[in-house]
This record gives sequence, structure tokens and C-alpha cells, in this order.
Amino acid sequence: MVIAAPILEELIFRGIILDGLLKKYSPLKSILVSSFLFGMVHLNPWQFIAGLLIGIFCGWVYYRTRSLLACIIIHFAANLSGFSVRFFIDIEAHMDDTIFEMYGGITNLIAVIFVSIIAITTCIYVLNKEFEKDDIKNHIAQPQM
Repeated sequence: MVIAAPILEELIFRGIILDGLLKKYSPLKSILVSSFLFGMVHLNPWQFIAGLLIGIFCGWVYYRTRSLLACIIIHFAANLSGFSVRFFIDIEAHMDDTIFEMYGGITNLIAVIFVSIIAITTCIYVLNKEFEKDDIKNHIAQPQM
């Protein structure tokens, strides 16, 4: 789940499906279609949502870098975090809890969501800045005709 799945799924969904779609369609459409398929293949609603979001992020990273390794590392990190939670939370004990009870109240849930949005937004901003630097370097390095 943590090692084999990221390698195999990224080869299929970013390396084959997204790469093929990018040759025929716009980046946005290609990323959304491949991400939707990635979410669907996980076969349950919660994994669909996570798969869709991770697929969109990995699709964007792949489009900007053409690096399957970056996507595999992102996917690996996502799977590892989900796998690791099992060691800290008794899933069976919380199976019947509402989402508010799982987080210890609505305030904690809102705080987790808020911090997560800030972290994700910051990561995307920093990555985008790095991609822009690479675009400028590549543009300068290419001879002008």
C-alpha cells in the first residue's frame, strides 16, 4: 500500500493516462479527467475524494515537471500518512463516532481544516514559485531565434 501502490498507480495514471490526455486536450481537462479516474479506481467515497484531490495535485506537479518520481513521492507520503494513523488512533473504537466526536469537537475540526488549508495553499504557492524560477531559467537557457 505504501510502496508498490504509488509506483504502479503513478505509472498508470500520470505516466500513461495523463501523459496521453495532455497530447490531445488542455492541461486542465487532462488533469481533471485523469484525477477523476484515479479517484474512481479506489472504489469507495472517502478514497474517491482523497484520490481526486491527490490526483489533481500530482497531475499539476506532473504537468509542470514531467517527473513521475515527484508524483510517486507525493503519493507515497499520502499513503504513508494514512497508514501511520492506524498506529495512533484506534479506528475500531471510533467507527461509530461522528466526525465532530473524532476530532474532539467542532472547534478542533475547524482548526484542523483551517490549518490544512493554510498548509496546502502555502505548499502550492511555494511550488508554483519554484516552477516559475525553472521556467525563467529554461527560457534564458534556450537560444533565441
